[in-house]
Amino acid sequence: MTRRAQFYGVLHLRDLGCSPAAAASSISIMLLSALCGTLLFAAIADRIESRLTWAVASILFAAGMLLALHASGSAGLYLYAILLGSSFGAMFSAMMVLPANYYGEKAYPAVISFVMVIGTTAGAAGEVIAGAVFDRVGSYRPVFYCVAAMSVLAAIVLLLMKPASGLTAIAAEHA
Repeated sequence: MTRRAQFYGVLHLRDLGCSPAAAASSISIMLLSALCGTLLFAAIADRIESRLTWAVASILFAAGMLLALHASGSAGLYLYAILLGSSFGAMFSAMMVLPANYYGEKAYPAVISFVMVIGTTAGAAGEVIAGAVFDRVGSYRPVFYCVAAMSVLAAIVLLLMKPASGLTAIAAEHA
């Protein structure tokens, strides 16, 4: 997310008429917000299932992507950056926890490695696709809409997943 948001986000914001300094500042805010999202997830991880946290964060991420389409003025830049960054931080943290909850400690290294390979490959392909979309239509708007839609789809899938069997006992211990 962050490389894509840094590169295409700045270009998109420039296309909206934002100054280079304002666009760059929004990326800084986004990255600081990602840290806050990670810390927030850490604070609630023992109380709320990671799949539910991830689902909520995915919806907020989609909202941030849609806000980025129309970001203008300081308030618009800050709002999209805070939503996008904090939700990404929470999603990424949940992504690290969820496989352990579902597959256990022994399988965790193999599962998270597979997840990271898929994520990295998809991210690399996404960069190429986003560039091709811009070359074809002259805008990153379709990319933002697509990422927002995929985030909503991810939230739906996460909500339809059955809870991890061991998580109830872990959450009960920490309540």
